Amino acid sequence: MSSAKRRGAFDPNALGGDIDSLLPQTPPRPTPIRPVQPDLASDGQQEREHGRPGSVSAPPAPVVRSARSAPPEAVVAPEVYQTLRKLTMRERQEKPDRARSYGQVVLDAVEAHVDDLASHWRETTAGPAVSRLFQRVDPSQPRRRRHATSPARIPLAGIIPEDIRQLDALASEWGAGSRSALVEEALRRYLKVGQK
Repeated sequence: MSSAKRRGAFDPNALGGDIDSLLPQTPPRPTPIRPVQPDLASDGQQEREHGRPGSVSAPPAPVVRSARSAPPEAVVAPEVYQTLRKLTMRERQEKPDRARSYGQVVLDAVEAHVDDLASHWRETTAGPAVSRLFQRVDPSQPRRRRHATSPARIPLAGIIPEDIRQLDALASEWGAGSRSALVEEALRRYLKVGQK
C-alpha cells in the first residue's frame, strides 16, 4: 500500500471555485395579467372585423369536488358480523328487490330491542362511599370491549345522517360508551348471537 493519502470520490477543488455560478438563475416572477375590459365602441368594430360579436371569455370556474367520505362504521365481534352477513346474503338471494343493507338491519335491531338496550347499560350503583379514603373508579362506566379475535368493521350504509346522529345520541344517553357497543349489543339480541 502506498503512503499517499486516499481521497474521496468528490474533490471540492475540482469545481474550481464558486458552485453558485454553475446553478441556473432564478426565473423572473411573472406579472399578473389583468383582464382587458372592452369598451362599447370597440365591440362593433370587432364584430365587423371578425364576423362575430366581441366577447371576453370568463376564466373557467374552479372545479369544486365534493369530499367523498366512507359511510359511518361500527366495529363488532366476528361472530356477530358473520351472522349479519349470512342474513343479508340470504335476503339478497331470496328477495333481491327487498334485501336490507347492514345499516337497515342495525336500525331494525335497535328498534326491536329499544327497551332492553336502554336498561342494559343503566347505572345501578349507589353514590360514592363517603367514608373511604380514596376515590375509586366508577364500576358503572362501560369498560373497554375486548374480543377474542379481531373485530370486524361493518359499514352503516343505508342510514341517513340524522339517524347516525340519533344512534350516537342513544349510545351516549344509555351509557353504551360508543356507537359500536350499541350496534353490537343490538345485533346480538336481534340475531340471537350468544351473549359475550
